[in-house]
Amino acid sequence: ADIEALRRALGYDQINLYGVSYGTMLAQVVVRDYPDHIRSAVLDSAYPIWEYVFADAPLSLAHYFDTIFTNCEQDGVCRLIYPDARAVFAQIVDRVRQPPPVLANFDPVTHETFTVTLNHIDLTGWLVYSAPRRVPALLYDLRDGDYTELLVDQRTALENAHRPQWPLSEGMKLSVACSLRLIQVTPQQMAETNAKYSLAEWANRDSTTNLAVCAQWPAREVDARDAEPLHTDVPLLVIGGEYDPGSPPRYAETVAAASTHGYAFSVPTAGHGVLVVADPCANGIVYSFLHDPLRQPDSSCLSHTRGAGFVVRAAISRPVVLVLVAMLSAALAWSAWRGAKYARRHEPGLAWRISLRLLGWWPVAAGVGAVAAAWLLGPLGIAPLEPRRVLETIVPLLAGVHAAFLFSPEDEPGLEVTLACPRPLAWTILERLAWLLALQGGLAVIGSVVMLNVTGETLSVTLSRWIVPLLFFVGLGVCLTLMTRQAVMSVGLITVLWCGLMLASEVLVKQWPFLWPLALYLQPDQPDYGPNRIFLILIGLWLIRLAATYFIRDEERVLLGRRGKSKRRPRAQQEG
Repeated sequence: ADIEALRRALGYDQINLYGVSYGTMLAQVVVRDYPDHIRSAVLDSAYPIWEYVFADAPLSLAHYFDTIFTNCEQDGVCRLIYPDARAVFAQIVDRVRQPPPVLANFDPVTHETFTVTLNHIDLTGWLVYSAPRRVPALLYDLRDGDYTELLVDQRTALENAHRPQWPLSEGMKLSVACSLRLIQVTPQQMAETNAKYSLAEWANRDSTTNLAVCAQWPAREVDARDAEPLHTDVPLLVIGGEYDPGSPPRYAETVAAASTHGYAFSVPTAGHGVLVVADPCANGIVYSFLHDPLRQPDSSCLSHTRGAGFVVRAAISRPVVLVLVAMLSAALAWSAWRGAKYARRHEPGLAWRISLRLLGWWPVAAGVGAVAAAWLLGPLGIAPLEPRRVLETIVPLLAGVHAAFLFSPEDEPGLEVTLACPRPLAWTILERLAWLLALQGGLAVIGSVVMLNVTGETLSVTLSRWIVPLLFFVGLGVCLTLMTRQAVMSVGLITVLWCGLMLASEVLVKQWPFLWPLALYLQPDQPDYGPNRIFLILIGLWLIRLAATYFIRDEERVLLGRRGKSKRRPRAQQEG
């Protein structure tokens, strides 16, 4: 009635309705009661008003998981990595029934520790609210006794509880749900579904809670007309997601059949609220329908709509990373031994004061100013500028830019005379990198100590945040400058890469967990944080070693820019 009054107040002869989730039930009532003034209705993730939807919830839930496992079995990669996902799911549900495992976790905001008893009902809920493409990977992690992802998701939920959320009106939802047939479930129905479906207890627990709330909520009595199937000439476009645990595709077909011009579509790999995530294909179908509601819209794009495949879990890449860590460690140890051997044979010829003077203090001053500015902008809620992350985002970038300019021969002609001097170039790169790391690292260490009371993290965690990107960008800056002989180009490439890694690290791990070794800004509460730090530190050291080798073995090309293949120098001059 309110919608009809609003239509009259706005002076519209006819309107198009759009409803999503429980809003589709309200839309069906409007279509039923005021059909003459409704041009069309678009129903996203619909529930039929004449069915006991929550009584049907256990069946919908079983269909949801069956769809996931069926699609996994039909996907070559998923079938190869998770060959028994369906059976593993049943095993895990049985395992957590007796006795339920007790897990330790902490609140990321208050830093208080607590324990979690994981029963089969809570396990079901966690899997339902996880992305469907993650489910097989999560199940295999649980099979191996790895509960890290579950604990991380719980910490994320606790952290999000302190942030502004999408303004969903719980009061409006209850007013619609309690006055329609959405939640009407009898104890006998729940007992029957509990006996029939192994996962029914989670759905029925929610039904019990909702029944208790509705008993207190001032909603109108259920209308007797709501028990009658809808019949209308108003055109209905009903869109559902293939992965919708509450509104399965059969509901879309049921509601669409209520209209003489009803069209039902299921969007592959989509979940609840298909149009909320702005799927291009689904939106195109909607636009076509609104243009001519009496004509079936073109849905050919659905045959080409397929989202990202199933997640490849992090455990897949762990053996590979262990092998690479061993190889890099051996190579760096070998290089260090050769460097030490070289140092014993030659006069050091160190010139620390000259290198410090050439290094300059302006980058450190710029770092202090940038960190202070980021600290002041922290209250704006920008994730990379949060107090605990400001050092890991600002200092490594400045250090990488600094390193890029340190070894730009065209900007320092004095280096050209080095070839005629007894002082080896090895000491040049050693001195400058040592000073750079000492100054920029010293700034970060001081900042880490200052921020300990604010972030609540341990000193080791705070240091590990910025040490890894610092070494990576310093090594990358030196390599790019020496190989391109263009410091400005190196700075541009470093800046672009820094932006990409800073913004994409979390998304990278979330979408493709097996790529965790490449997440430069992986957060300490994420799985494999320790191995990630070790692996990327070795990569940074390898980049520095690569730059040193290139510097020493081809001095003429580095300093003078000589083109063409360089002549090999005597072995004695190459060592180190």
